[in-house]
Amino acid sequence: MSGTKEADDKKAELVSKLLREKDLSQFVHHKLTTQESIQKLGADMKKGLTSAEHQKRLQEHGPNELDKEEDKSLWERIKEQFEDQLVQILLGSATITFIFACMDSGDEGFAAFVEPFVIMTILILNAIVAIWQDSNADSALEALMDLQAQKCTVMRDGEWMTDEAVNLVPGDVVKVATGDCVPADLRVVEIQSISLNAG
Repeated sequence: MSGTKEADDKKAELVSKLLREKDLSQFVHHKLTTQESIQKLGADMKKGLTSAEHQKRLQEHGPNELDKEEDKSLWERIKEQFEDQLVQILLGSATITFIFACMDSGDEGFAAFVEPFVIMTILILNAIVAIWQDSNADSALEALMDLQAQKCTVMRDGEWMTDEAVNLVPGDVVKVATGDCVPADLRVVEIQSISLNAG
């Protein structure tokens, strides 16, 4: 399995985990008309949210950022590799073969220990490669998180202002210009441009 495939699998697993932890019953705005969505969010397209309403919603919904997973220690990563059932079977097989090799008083000598040694070597190499790929996938995810928009243009109290993207809340009116990173899940209400390139 290539490192890129492993990183993609790790990203998909993280997204899946985040979605399982969220209450998806609230994510209905893509099914609503623009006007229904504006009403449901209590948004004002002319004035935006008031500062007081923004603070209230920020307390209720929390910051607009992805939750970061706690870093696993090296010991936890190693332990995780040996929790796989197939690995445990191979580990048990190597242990039993080693015990039989120790009890065997035959003429085989060192040759009796080759099989458990090979199995253990494969298991250790497999764990090293998996931990290395896991570490690369975590680094790729952190890099993706760093690509999130840092600042955005938002309307508050009837005026456009620049604010941190983490302070966005449901119902905020946001302006996105050419070259801006999209700071959150947004509903496009109005396009003030001659053309739109999506892709």
